[in-house]
Amino acid sequence: VKNAVDDKVLFVSNKEECRDAITLLYRNEDFREKLAKDGRKFVEENYDWDKIALKFEKVLLKATEQV
Repeated sequence: VKNAVDDKVLFVSNKEECRDAITLLYRNEDFREKLAKDGRKFVEENYDWDKIALKFEKVLLKATEQV
């Protein structure tokens, strides 16, 4: 997940980091809005159903060529 989304998600590995991330989001409206905007853009560009269907279609076509 880190490789795919990089800085578009806050990652935590313990309760202190979780607390700090929540505090950061609570206190920093600009950062919160940027994270939300960047995250939405990433999802729209990479996980749109039409794009997923096209990728899947390419996989199926390639698989049938190998048969």
